[in-house]
Amino acid sequence: MKYFKIYGKQRTGTNYIATTLQDNFIDTKVFMNVGGWKHGELITIPDNVNLINRVDKITQKNINVNETIDLFKNNQVFFIVMIKNPYTWINSMYNIYKKITNINQDIFVINQIKLWNKIYLDYKEHIESGKAYLIKYETLLQEPDKVLKDIEKKYNLERKYEDSFKLQKNKLAACLDIDIGRCYDKIFDPSIYINTQIDQILSKNTIEIINKNIDIDLMNYYNYDLINI
Repeated sequence: MKYFKIYGKQRTGTNYIATTLQDNFIDTKVFMNVGGWKHGELITIPDNVNLINRVDKITQKNINVNETIDLFKNNQVFFIVMIKNPYTWINSMYNIYKKITNINQDIFVINQIKLWNKIYLDYKEHIESGKAYLIKYETLLQEPDKVLKDIEKKYNLERKYEDSFKLQKNKLAACLDIDIGRCYDKIFDPSIYINTQIDQILSKNTIEIINKNIDIDLMNYYNYDLINI
């Protein structure tokens, strides 16, 4: 059995990569919030509290805590970090949160970018050490075969399907550890995240706020360009 632990900010494809891994490879188990909140800082070896404090009640009830912690201690769990272009990520985040709460857009963008800086600085340390493997959401959408072949080779995985990879075409729901792959009866359109004209989806003011607050060194490290306006 190969074990994977997923990390990445909200709206970066954490559900998609988890679903894709379990749909395409034999004897593969993916941890979403088991081992630590998937949207938070990376925990290499969880304890008996943070192993399960973010998971659903069914998982809490059924998981063998000591055996699962041992998987992390014995380096049997592989870490994957997901990232999305910060501009399209902000757009996704704002569109979700404005539906559920009355927020000031400028303040929201500033706070989220500061959080992005903090989290992806933490992930950078683990990526550089070789502990975590980075996948860019845009690359996964544009070149899924290449991304999955690279993962297959890197972790010596065995495919479920010999000739092709199975890719979920419907919109995925927010996934708990017990229901990875749950989706809606609505087709997902990946084109909105591929070759997107940022200045057509974000205002000049929002782009300026992002550029002013984002960590330029991190942008360079993750190979994202600032949008000039």
